This record gives sequence, structure tokens and C-alpha cells, in this order.
Amino acid sequence: MKRAPAWGAALFALGAALFASANLARAAGAAAPAPLDPRAINLVFVPPAEANPATGALTPRGLNRAIRLGPWLAHLSGAAADGIYALAPATHLVGPKSDVPDLAPLATIEPFALLYDAPVAASTAAVSAAACAKTPCQGIDYADKDDANEALAERILQARRPGMFVFAAPPATLNRMMRRIAAAAGWKLALAPLRADDRERIVTISLAPGAASAALREYRADVAPPSAYPNPGLRGGAACLEAPFAISSAARGLRPPAGINHDETVYFIRHAEAHPTPLFENGNLVCQGEWRALGAGPMLIKKIGRVPDFVYASDPSQPLRARSGAAYFSYVRPALTLAPFAAEYGAPLRLASDVDWWNAEAVAKFFFFGGAGSRFDGKTVLVAWEHLAIGRIVGALLQEYGLDPAALPRWNRNDYDTIWKVRLDDRGNLAFSVDCEGIPSGSLPPACPLK
Repeated sequence: MKRAPAWGAALFALGAALFASANLARAAGAAAPAPLDPRAINLVFVPPAEANPATGALTPRGLNRAIRLGPWLAHLSGAAADGIYALAPATHLVGPKSDVPDLAPLATIEPFALLYDAPVAASTAAVSAAACAKTPCQGIDYADKDDANEALAERILQARRPGMFVFAAPPATLNRMMRRIAAAAGWKLALAPLRADDRERIVTISLAPGAASAALREYRADVAPPSAYPNPGLRGGAACLEAPFAISSAARGLRPPAGINHDETVYFIRHAEAHPTPLFENGNLVCQGEWRALGAGPMLIKKIGRVPDFVYASDPSQPLRARSGAAYFSYVRPALTLAPFAAEYGAPLRLASDVDWWNAEAVAKFFFFGGAGSRFDGKTVLVAWEHLAIGRIVGALLQEYGLDPAALPRWNRNDYDTIWKVRLDDRGNLAFSVDCEGIPSGSLPPACPLK
């Protein structure tokens, strides 16, 4: 393993990132709202920031809005949110071919969640019923199958627990939720529907202790985001944590397996920084991870050589079990690691929703098998996943060639910088190698942008 970069270089990178954070903070804009009553049950409805309909992700301006909206919503809450619920992306497909998941609501609300190290529930009701019995990871279903969205809000209201509960979804979905919540409770609220282009309007429905009806309020979160992609000031070039390593099937005289793709290159990256301690888990990133997600794009482009043909992540609606206890969380962090990349380069961000993210054999077949004319044959693919699962996925592929998966390097749990490259040549021969972004975790600020 290579030595860590010199302290001087790390401190210089940290200073540059902190300088970028200060510049972002000075550009924040809008006046902070008066906090909601902490004794009330406050339902907060947040429409997505500006989205790119071709990619399913935010535009650069939308990403800037999301970053600035986080502190604004934190002022509105006055305390940590008690529940954050976002659209399950794969329930709403967008793009010219209606085949790209809608990640805009999730990407809009996540900077707010990061301020409190909070999870974002983005799983479908069906998944939640099976896996999330004790901790709520049910998000919002675009189709509202079986009135799942209203049932979610009803459970919150019936629990009579005061606090702030935030819902991020497309305006049409939020409008339906608000109408049906009010109708079910018998509240006569003057609801003005959110429009498709509403981005500043935040609507709250608050039920005070002992009140017979809820109060409706509207806010304008005019955070004045710039249109240019945010510059977090990160620089690559630091020494890789892993030593150079390579495996070649052709060098060992092994024949490619039947049905393997040809002329395909897949770059696997681990999600950005998460769980700062071994037992901390919520399915989300931490603030350092947000910095990496925002700033790693140019380094990835340099390693790949161009914008890849496909950008993929595991489906955020697939839950993750906590490292201790029986809690489950929506596993949002791989997709949110690449959401800024999609915003920066206009690349559609797709989800491998058809496979279980932990089923290594199924994921390996999804990305590498299908042969001539298949989805990834002749393509370059960038994939964000969980690091232990990446090892098992590539190991499953090696086994198809008769190679020993134990030969692969072990991915250190503190390493968020490494890149694994899998190349299949025009005959299907496999070559595996290790690279990195060159951004040490220690160079990333511990505080979120605009915190």
C-alpha cells in the first residue's frame, strides 16, 4: 500500500476546500424564515429544484439551489427534522425515452438531511412493509399505489408526535398528498396547487396541540442560486491508497466465458464518505462525502477520458440494514455520489433497479453479460456501489473466467478514493486494474457547504 500524501499537501487541499465553502456561504442569499412551532406536527412540502428532464438529475442551478435550501429549511425547522421523505426515484421515469429515474426530489432534499446526519426515506411502500418494520424508510410513490403516500402522512398524524416531517416530490404528487390529507382530516385549507415550475414555494400544514384544525402557511425560499456548476475547490493528484495491481485473463491463457460483452470498460467507484464511525449508519452520506460528490467529477473524467456512455448506481429504494440492531434505511448514498456528476456533465443517471444491489452474481451478469448487441457491449460505464459488494461483483466475474477472486485487493473501509477498472477487449478478454481519484478523505472539510 502506498504511503499517505504529505501533511503539507493535505493541509493545502483542506484550505482550498474551506475557502470554497466560505465562498459558497457568502453566496447563500435568502433571508431565514421564522421557525415553525416545535410543539406542533409540521408537515413540510418541498418541490424539487430545477431538474434536467433529459437526465433525471438536477441542473447545475438546481444543485446550487438544493445546497442553499438546506440551511434555509434548517432555520424553518428550528431543530433536527423528525422525518425526511423523498420520491422513490424509479417510481417516476423521465427523459426522452421515459427510462431515466427522477432523482431531482431526492437530490433536492439531501443537503438538508446532511446538516443533521439524517436518513432520507426513499423506499417504496412494498419494500418498506417487508424490510422496514421498525424504522420508517418508506418514501413517496409517484403513482401513489394503494394511497401509500397518504397512509404515510396519516401514520405521522396519528402518532401525535410533534416535530418537522419533510416531503420532497414532484408538485403534482405533493398537491395530491395535501388535498387528500386535508380531506381525510376534514380540514378546510385554502390550498393553492404547486405548479410544475414552482421552486421557491414551500408549503407547510401544521397541527398545534389541542387544535381542531391545521394551519396552512406558504413560504418563499428565494435562495438566488447561480447557474454555474458549484466549484468546491477540490484537486486530485494525491497518491493512491492502494498500490498498483492488475489481473489479465489473456495473460493466463484463459478463454472468455460464453455470452460475455466485448469492448466494454466499467469503472467502479465506492460511494463517497459515509458513517464516520463503524456503528453509525443511516444509508446517507456525511458532509465530507458531499464535498467529494461535488468535486470529484473532473478527476473521474480525467481517468475515464470522456463522459461515459452510461452512468449507473444501485437503486436508492433498496434498503440497507444498519450495522447494529434491526433498523433498515433507504440506501441513497451511491446514487447521490453520482448525482452531482450527472448535473455537471448532463449525463443521465440510471439505476440498476432490476437487480438486488448485494447479489454479486446478478449484478455481474447485469453489467458484463449479454454478448453482441447487448446494452453495455462496446460501451464505457461509470458505476457507484457499496465497496464490499464491488469486491464480490468483480470476484463473481473473475470466477466466470476461472480466476481466483481472492487475488483481488481488499478494499479498506476508510478508502473512498479508489477506482476499480474492468476492461473487456474486443474478444472478451478481461483486464482488471486499480486507480484512484487522488482526493484524500482528510483533505475534505468536516462541515457541509453553507452549514
